[in-house]
Amino acid sequence: MHSQANKFTAPWALALLLSLLLLSACNLPAGTPTATQLPPEAYHTEAALTIEARLTQTALLQPSNTPTSPPPTETPTAEPTSTSASTPLPTIPLISASVGTNCRLGPSTIYDPPVGVLLPGQKSQVHGRNDAGTWWYISNPGRPEQFCWVWGETTQVEGDVSKLPVITPPPPPPTATFTPTPGADYSATYDSVHICGGEATAIFKIVNSGGIEWQSLSLKIEDLTTAIVLFGPSTSDAPFMGTNAECPPGGDSIKVGKTAYIGGSVGSGTSGHAARGIIRLCSQNGLAGVCVDKVVEFTIP
Repeated sequence: MHSQANKFTAPWALALLLSLLLLSACNLPAGTPTATQLPPEAYHTEAALTIEARLTQTALLQPSNTPTSPPPTETPTAEPTSTSASTPLPTIPLISASVGTNCRLGPSTIYDPPVGVLLPGQKSQVHGRNDAGTWWYISNPGRPEQFCWVWGETTQVEGDVSKLPVITPPPPPPTATFTPTPGADYSATYDSVHICGGEATAIFKIVNSGGIEWQSLSLKIEDLTTAIVLFGPSTSDAPFMGTNAECPPGGDSIKVGKTAYIGGSVGSGTSGHAARGIIRLCSQNGLAGVCVDKVVEFTIP
């Protein structure tokens, strides 16, 4: 009976023993892997690469002592400096007129006839002045290459005139002289102003005090205050009136010893201004023959 029990126990015991051995084998610590031996040059290479990597990283992190050129920047274009901010640009003054103003070869009405006129609305360059500062030396409005003088009272100047030079005018023109025939003479005086043809007309009284008849006339009237020509010069072969109120004129001669009247418009003149009439009488039509000039000064009423 006992030997039969041993028969059955032995296989089980063997199986149990094998199981225990297997379990023991599973709990054993794993074997430590054996480190692979590298050749010595591999260590040097790896160290060199590591140092190089660290040096490169340090160089990237730390600022360099070598100054770095700044990136190119766009140079702004210099703005042109206004010269007027430091030195004002020289400018030529400009002149205009409040009324039509004669432009003459000299600073006086004796420079006759005018060589131009500065009209309202026109402008011309001023190049100088007379010593008294009453006349301006300008470019002739009608002929810019020519220079002439205008009176200051009827003109206005724009610009700095402090540096304008004083211009020495040319000598006055010689006064025209006529050698009348002995006995050819007359007297001329201012008489009055009356309305003729709707215009204020200055009347002059003429007395033939010579020995010949007067048949033609030239008359010019100037405003001496403004240097403006108010009338003429006008010529006529029938300029005479029998009275100071006659209008229009129609007489063609003044007999010896007779009195007649002549006239010219002063409608554009200013009351109270000094004026003058320049009269020429001739012994033949068309201002021919013997001629005698007279100048009569008066005040515009």
